[in-house]
Amino acid sequence: MTEIKLKPCPFCGRDKLKVDSKRTFNYSTRRCSVSVCCMKCHARGSTVGIDMPTDKYNEREICESAAIEAWNRRTDNG
Repeated sequence: MTEIKLKPCPFCGRDKLKVDSKRTFNYSTRRCSVSVCCMKCHARGSTVGIDMPTDKYNEREICESAAIEAWNRRTDNG
């Protein structure tokens, strides 16, 4: 996966950010939820989540990429 650079927090301007992920499992499906949050003001971006069959192993990378893209989206750049 190519590294996508996170933009600073749109509220406080800090660049100390965390990509927060949570995975849950059941017998036939895995669920991955990812969001970006600011460690200074605790602003949180959109949560991206997907369900994937247990034979797929890249759900975290897919979710992280989508969450980072959502965080980096600003009104001035769409």
